[in-house]
This record gives sequence, structure tokens and C-alpha cells, in this order.
Amino acid sequence: MRKLNEQWVEVIDGQEHMVKAVKQTNKCSGCVFCTSIWCADHNQSERNFDCMTMIIKDLGILNEEGCLPSVWDKALYPQVYRTTETIWYAHAESYGIFMEAKGKTKQEAINAWNRRA
Repeated sequence: MRKLNEQWVEVIDGQEHMVKAVKQTNKCSGCVFCTSIWCADHNQSERNFDCMTMIIKDLGILNEEGCLPSVWDKALYPQVYRTTETIWYAHAESYGIFMEAKGKTKQEAINAWNRRA
């Protein structure tokens, strides 16, 4: 069973997407899947509260390094690079606006970049 705010990769139409379990609101009824993926083994009367209130939101298509596009420009993916022996950055800049994330390993920097609210 997935947990609220958990992120993972799903293949949708042959492309890797980052998706996230979020609370269902009146404004959003879901972007990718219905909540039944958490409840496939249960009948309607046995569904738990979380199952009824979570949806899966598509955060975007991942590039070849496993990064989501920037939050302000869906066509702009970060550059991932090492600045020192112990620091990696995922960095994107456009029109004077920049976003970056860092980590001790390349994967930590990518995970930090992909973390979405």
C-alpha cells in the first residue's frame, strides 16, 4: 500500500513519469490513476479512510538521468554535475530564475531535485 506524499516512477505510454500520492481535494480528482489501486484486494465496504482520500498525481516525464523538468518550465531539465568530491548539484536556469538541489551522491541530488510539494 502506498503512503501519502510517497513518490515513485510509473511507465505511462512508454515514458517514465514521476507520480505522487496526494490528498484528494474538491479541486482535484486525480491525474493518472484512481484510488482503487490501493484497494484492489478489498471490497467497497472494507476500504480504509486513506484509500478513499488519496489520489495519484502525475508530476511529469523524467529525462534520461531520471530528473523531472523544472517547476516553472516543463521543457527545461536540470544539468546534474559534481562540484567537489562530496557535492553533486542538479541545476536549471532560465530567464534569470534558477533552481538547484544538491546531495552527497548523484542520486541524492536527483532525489532532492525531484522532491515536489
